[in-house]
Amino acid sequence: MRNGNNVLIKSKVQGPRSKVQDHDVPQTLDVGRRTFILAIETSSPQLSLAVGDDQAILSEYKGPLQWRHAEHLFEGIETVLKKAKGSLQALTGIVVDVGPGSFTGIRIGLACARAFGQALQIPVVGGNALETIAYEKLRNAECGMRNLDKPIKKDRPQIRNPKSEIRNDISVAIDALRDEVFSASYQFSKTGLLKCVQKPRRVFCSTLNVPLIGYGNKTLIETYPLATSLLALGRPRLVKATMDSYRTVLPLYLRDAAPVERQKK
Repeated sequence: MRNGNNVLIKSKVQGPRSKVQDHDVPQTLDVGRRTFILAIETSSPQLSLAVGDDQAILSEYKGPLQWRHAEHLFEGIETVLKKAKGSLQALTGIVVDVGPGSFTGIRIGLACARAFGQALQIPVVGGNALETIAYEKLRNAECGMRNLDKPIKKDRPQIRNPKSEIRNDISVAIDALRDEVFSASYQFSKTGLLKCVQKPRRVFCSTLNVPLIGYGNKTLIETYPLATSLLALGRPRLVKATMDSYRTVLPLYLRDAAPVERQKK
């Protein structure tokens, strides 16, 4: 059957032998369909959700800072969609945080995003928590990036950094416990592109001698990843994603779960 936007959705009853036929899945959306994106961030202690179109953030939601995402996720999605004056069926894409961070939180967000992507036959793409924090920090500075939280006006010039084309590196870290952190470094160009100069990795706190931003460790400037920044990072990725991309969005785990690590010892 087709919804109001002429997007084909397969009706099926889930069962051990049920299969989705590839020829029933449209490869592209109607070009006239309004862009309506949901961003889901569940890797950190604070649930963060956002809805936006191809130019602006339309609404956002922050849950309690207490690792209870399973209890608040769907209520939050309902709230953020209502504030944006849209519906679940109107979504054209989903961006989800794939980690690193909480094993349980990452799985909750991914399961939700992939289920919506499969049911609605819309693209799903991932963004990692470290680049999301870096983007948020750099975007708030005068670094050659327009404010993506507000509608773009044609007569509003983009803010540029007159001193240099690329800002200094920014190092981001998330507490990985056991005196370790998940860390990465980024640069922001005046064209608005976030460049990774040090890939996400797990390192001992004692080996890092640069200022860090992130959360979960006393040595860090506490900042949590926000769905608004995740959505901004995901916009160009969604343009290139296919309708079955939900199949290939995977978690970014930089270490094994604690029980697995104990077995290896």
